[in-house]
Amino acid sequence: MENQYFTENDEKRLGKIVKTALNVKPSIPSRNSCPAPEVIQALAFNMELDAATVKNVTLHIAECYKCSQLADKYLRQYQNEQKNRSDA
Repeated sequence: MENQYFTENDEKRLGKIVKTALNVKPSIPSRNSCPAPEVIQALAFNMELDAATVKNVTLHIAECYKCSQLADKYLRQYQNEQKNRSDA
């Protein structure tokens, strides 16, 4: 992306949080309190979000199995897009 909001270290930290969350077998709560998929995607795609949203969504992803799976999916898409851009 042209305007990166996260540093490379931030992206690595987020990746570790998601991987940790994926290794936990939590109970699956109702999705009523989950952030919108677009917000999770914005976080994974390194789009600019306010600090409070980043904190709240990151904490939610660490505790919600379904959202951690969705975040992992979006992170993989973002990484593939970045790889394809660097290969071009």
